[in-house]
Amino acid sequence: MVIYLIRHSMPDVQPDVCYGQSDVGVLKWHFERTVKRLKKQLILKKNVDIFSSPAKRCVQLARALSKSKCRVKVDWRIMELNFGSWEMKSWEDIDDDALLSWCKDVINEKVPDGESYAQLYERACDFWRWLTAKEYEEAVICTHGGVIKAILTCVLEMPLKNSLSFQFRYGDAIRIEWNGHHPSLVEFISRDS
Repeated sequence: MVIYLIRHSMPDVQPDVCYGQSDVGVLKWHFERTVKRLKKQLILKKNVDIFSSPAKRCVQLARALSKSKCRVKVDWRIMELNFGSWEMKSWEDIDDDALLSWCKDVINEKVPDGESYAQLYERACDFWRWLTAKEYEEAVICTHGGVIKAILTCVLEMPLKNSLSFQFRYGDAIRIEWNGHHPSLVEFISRDS
């Protein structure tokens, strides 16, 4: 099985805004460039199965990559971290004490009215186990940076805290060859300059 993990294109929000699961749009120029590049780099089969986070920034990318007989399947387990009461707030406007408490243990500390990274990890890995138990020949997952970190942590069987060092740009893609029980290849697809 070949699986592509793709981060959505650049969102149309200010860089200092915590947007998490908020349903924000994307910058048109970046979206178009991302789709054009991915269509060149990923030679997808006509019947590829495409899964997407419910966020419109992911669904829009999934639909742009889909072929005629393909149907995009939306799954809530691959949504970004729920930042609860921090959603759509500037990081500077978030209560300092709450932010410091969260930063001390980003893995286990829940965001007020939201979730912890450990919870995101559990649902993302649940999705991964479900997907890899199926008999898909090829699958694409259009999702978010946090979910990609969590899935790679699951795939590579590494400590969750190590995933915090992964950095993915908007529109990045990772190709995983999965042999049924473990990866035989994990490849970061290079982007053009």
